[in-house]
Amino acid sequence: MIVEQHGGRSRRVYMSIAAQADNLGDIAIRQAAIDLLSSGGQGFIIYTGSMPSDYVDAFKFPADVELVADAPSFIVRYLGDIMRRRAHLVFAPGPLELRAGARAAIKATVNLLNILAARFSGGHVIAIGRALRGHGSPALQIERAAIGWYSLFVSRDSVSEIVIGRTLEQAPDLAFLRAPEFRAESRDKVAISLRGDHSVNPSLITDVVNRARAADLTPVFVTQVARDDANHQKLAKHFGADIVSWDGTGHGAQIARVQDAYRTCRFVVSDRLHALILGSIGGAKPIALRHPDSDKLSSTLADVLTAPFVDTTADRMEDVSFDSAEDDRLASELSQARSRLIEIAERLASLLR
Repeated sequence: MIVEQHGGRSRRVYMSIAAQADNLGDIAIRQAAIDLLSSGGQGFIIYTGSMPSDYVDAFKFPADVELVADAPSFIVRYLGDIMRRRAHLVFAPGPLELRAGARAAIKATVNLLNILAARFSGGHVIAIGRALRGHGSPALQIERAAIGWYSLFVSRDSVSEIVIGRTLEQAPDLAFLRAPEFRAESRDKVAISLRGDHSVNPSLITDVVNRARAADLTPVFVTQVARDDANHQKLAKHFGADIVSWDGTGHGAQIARVQDAYRTCRFVVSDRLHALILGSIGGAKPIALRHPDSDKLSSTLADVLTAPFVDTTADRMEDVSFDSAEDDRLASELSQARSRLIEIAERLASLLR
């Protein structure tokens, strides 16, 4: 559905970076969204909410940006720019759970009203890297109607359009925008990054560690999400393994530590989406650990990376080895994913001009 955009005034992009403050993956995809949108040369009004200052400092913002922590102030600024026909609205990447009940319906309705306000004032509404889940009514019906008003809506997986019941454009997760780092360094490690809130068969973890050592590779537990660290500490102690812990280090410094670790790894084994993606970008071959009640990894990665999937209930990694794999294939797949996102950036630059 197209609404005419009126020129003559410089519009500003309204978006939020408030997310899970202990999750480096959330920073990665929001930074990528900012980078994609910055190509349009627009100013930004960014809501930070209750995010700690160190989380916010981990971002690289464009020059023309204003950070707003107070929700009422952000809303007043947005509505003011709507009245002046100066606002674009961008929804954050990542999961959107469409739950049942009045609270979810009210939230979906507010979002729809904000979308309509932006569109009827001549602005654009954009969502890139969304993952829709849930079947809650009436939130699902409201979101389905809202998508018809977006200027651009791009999902990151193959399941979202099934959930919402309408055809959606699909592209790789925004974390793939980061340039691959295939440096000529010694790769003598296997990165293991596991969710602390989900169970993985202990026999499978033992098999991963034993296979790594049998291949003369050093297992290292890597913490990208702070709440996973306690579990990683226990596992590292149990196996006498190395660990890249998140022990109070700032967000920016932890990002650097994790990236440095991946550059020395030949493989990354994880049930976390962005550990697999960022590990791959660092040059480590991904091995995905798939929980039986989740389609997150397979629906997001299957069309992007050639990666084996191992069920977390399994006792061992059948038909998976730590023998050297082809760097060229991984590099080619990452290049294709990044090119697709750069193509979207070019469309955004034209759209927001």
